Amino acid sequence: MPSGAKCKSGVCDCADGYTYAGGRCRLLNGLDSSCETSSDCIFGYDRVSVTCQDNVCKCADGYYQRSGNICRLKSMKIGDACVVHTDCENIGPNVQCNSLRCVEVSESPKAASNEPETTTADTTTPTNTHTKSDIGNEKSPNFVYTSQLSKSTSTSETSKDTLALVNGRSDLTDDLDNEEEERSSGGGAGGKNKSREIAVQTSIDSFELKPLKRLVKNVGTATISSSGSRRNFSRYRQLRNAFRFDDDGKSFSTLSNTDDDLDDKRYGSSCTENGKICAGLPHSICSHNTCVCRSGYYPYNNKCYAELGEIAESAKECQHAFDILSNKCVCQNNFFYEKNLRSCRKPIQYHLSCTSDSQCSPFGAAYCSTGIPRRCTCEEYAEYDELRQLCMYKEGLGEFCDTNKPCNSIPNAFCSNNYCACRANYMEKNKACVPGIGANCEADIECGIENSICDITSDETNRACQCKKGYVHFKDECLKEAEELDDECVETAQCKPLLGTCIDKKCACTHEQHVKLGRCEEKKVINDACTRSTQCFDEKEPENIECRNSVCQCKFGYQANKEKKTCIRVVSSNKNSSGRPSALKIITFLLIGAAFLITSAAIKQAYYD
Repeated sequence: MPSGAKCKSGVCDCADGYTYAGGRCRLLNGLDSSCETSSDCIFGYDRVSVTCQDNVCKCADGYYQRSGNICRLKSMKIGDACVVHTDCENIGPNVQCNSLRCVEVSESPKAASNEPETTTADTTTPTNTHTKSDIGNEKSPNFVYTSQLSKSTSTSETSKDTLALVNGRSDLTDDLDNEEEERSSGGGAGGKNKSREIAVQTSIDSFELKPLKRLVKNVGTATISSSGSRRNFSRYRQLRNAFRFDDDGKSFSTLSNTDDDLDDKRYGSSCTENGKICAGLPHSICSHNTCVCRSGYYPYNNKCYAELGEIAESAKECQHAFDILSNKCVCQNNFFYEKNLRSCRKPIQYHLSCTSDSQCSPFGAAYCSTGIPRRCTCEEYAEYDELRQLCMYKEGLGEFCDTNKPCNSIPNAFCSNNYCACRANYMEKNKACVPGIGANCEADIECGIENSICDITSDETNRACQCKKGYVHFKDECLKEAEELDDECVETAQCKPLLGTCIDKKCACTHEQHVKLGRCEEKKVINDACTRSTQCFDEKEPENIECRNSVCQCKFGYQANKEKKTCIRVVSSNKNSSGRPSALKIITFLLIGAAFLITSAAIKQAYYD
């Protein structure tokens, strides 16, 4: 598989979100999404039901959107095939779908049906060649129906085994042999033969093909007349000689059913021009000197048949119906395409048994339950509406969705991750989406958050809901800002005016901060760069440090200690720094000396007098 594939339960399938088409798994777009061609659109279970119109995926002409990405075929007249009542709405208001036919309400369902109501659902194909389906809508002469895989035909047992082995399905033979037994027993013990909706690769281009010597001729057409387990084992043993995997587990080998010198090739024939079409084998390619089918085609009876939705040269290359106008293989009207694009499932009514999720697609969010008996069942977040015959997702915020449609009943809601949610800047309140912070508004009353107002935005271009002054926005609330440390808080934004952090539901400073003037400031020690003095931190002497010249320094009269961690007061000494007597001391000595002289002179004069 080139891309998008995944191994699920031992079988190659498309990964989630991918759809099998054209021989590979692809990412496709849903209805109303962009596209370049119709091949870009999700087709549900009918490849012709969608189209790319004006670069947008839409339901094709003659189809209507039933639910999600499912487009249903419109019934055009009384007696046309249908599954649900809305298929018949185009005919008239008094027409309903009874027993898979469009009938007038006054008619009896049994009278309107030409065949008894079936109680089982299985993979079927029309028998014989028609221009009108036995239970389908008339589309003559656009469709030709073939019967190469019909249960009424005499397809050989070995042919079924050949197809199973080429497809990598060792269990397909048992499924075909025991199909009737499964239906009659309700699926068998433990659901052994449950139908698996898998996307099977239609081309083996990616394998390294190695031709072997021819062991048998006409493997695809040989028949085995034995019965029972011995018959099955005999077929397996004979086919194992024709098809085998090499020891490395990567190389698939097949036999040539024709001689190399023949002009017209068959599937498995030898060839020499790798990369080119094998002569006489349409839709083939020569790969590693072996003729194989190219992507979108698969081998059957030594030929390459087109998958549903692929180009075919004639009805002989289709195992179901052939659309003459488009030259493509299709299912007959109202039958469902299986994920492997090789089988068609017939329609059923909601209360009847099913074998595939495709049969439940007309009923909306429904799937074919694996329980016994198997019935179409609504998905977890959906419930069945009898009137509309539809499993509808429960509407409302938080309910499941696959498109925006289930959420449209709620203004300003959309489908996000498969759940209905409010759009950006809107919040859920009383099961509605109301304008939140950032949502456009005209008046305060529109804003659904308490303590919010409708005010001009910062760019002054429009008005939007904003928190009042003194409040901060957190999720869907406007929380009051803290006025001082130790105030209660829910979010750190409340502590922002104090430069704090909400710790244990209270505004506080972290270990890297210290309290200064009622706020939390970053700790800056001596010689650290700073922008304001409140940042400078001295644990012992917080008042002795300041931010000076953008550096934390000790104030005048203080100096850092030896560890440069705190500022201490400078101690006075007897001498100044130069070692000389200060001027004050000299004057003092002079005054004292003068006083002494004056006093001595006075005493002397008094003595002589």
